[in-house]
Amino acid sequence: MNIKFAFYKHKDMHMEQRINATVCNANHEFSLQAFNQIVLDAPVAMSITDHKGNILYVNKSFVRTTGYNEQELIGKNSSILSYKMTPKSVYEQLWLTISSKTVWHGQLINKRKDGSLYVADIYISALSSDQEQTYYYSIQRDITEQHKIQTEQKNQSALFHAILNSAPISMALVDDNKQILFSNKKYE
Repeated sequence: MNIKFAFYKHKDMHMEQRINATVCNANHEFSLQAFNQIVLDAPVAMSITDHKGNILYVNKSFVRTTGYNEQELIGKNSSILSYKMTPKSVYEQLWLTISSKTVWHGQLINKRKDGSLYVADIYISALSSDQEQTYYYSIQRDITEQHKIQTEQKNQSALFHAILNSAPISMALVDDNKQILFSNKKYE
C-alpha cells in the first residue's frame, strides 16, 4: 500500500487535499477518485490539520457533526470546536501524545456551530509527509446519545443503591443460583 498526501494552497485561499495514491490489494487497484470518495463519504467524521492544529481537510460527516460548512472550517484552528470547560491539562496531554507520533484516543465535549454540545469519541494520529512536514488526522464519532444513556443508567443504579441502603431492614438481591448480587448495609 502506497499512500501519499500533499496539500496545495489555491488562489481562493482554501486548502484542498490532493492524494497521490495507488492502493493495491492482491490484484485490485483503486483509483484516486474511488479512494477520495471513500474518505469523503465515510460514516465517521474525519479531518486533517497542520502541525499547529489548523484545519486543512474535513469530510462530509465532519461537516454534518459540527454544523459548520467546509469553508467555515478550512484554515481555522481545530480549537474552534473545543468546549472551554475542558481542563487545559486534557489538551496538553493530547498534544504531548500526538507530538510523540503516538495515537491519542479519548472522549471530548465539543461545541457545534449552533453552540450545542456533543460528546466525541476521537482518535488522533500523526501523518508525516515526504517533505518532513507533520500533519494530524482525526477520526471521530458523535456518541452523545450513548453517553446520555450510560449516564442515566449510572444515575439510576446509584439511586437504587441509595434507596436500598437507607432501608431500615436488611435486604439482598439474589440470582437463580442463590448468589448475592446486591445487599444493603443492614444485611452486611
